[in-house]
Amino acid sequence: MFAGGRRDAVVDGAYVRSFAQGLDDVLQDYRQALLDLESALLKDPHLTVVYVQTCLEQVKHYSHD
Repeated sequence: MFAGGRRDAVVDGAYVRSFAQGLDDVLQDYRQALLDLESALLKDPHLTVVYVQTCLEQVKHYSHD
């Protein structure tokens, strides 16, 4: 261990960075779906809530494959 617990801070920092990177990777498809959905809604503001739900559910199903 380093003086003042600095080694623990380095280990925690590496863990947090890895966790954040993994979370970022997992959420990439969801972010893209939101951008696509936003584009569709801007083109047709009369799209239904069911359309929005369906678009987002597709991302949920793809992320579990």
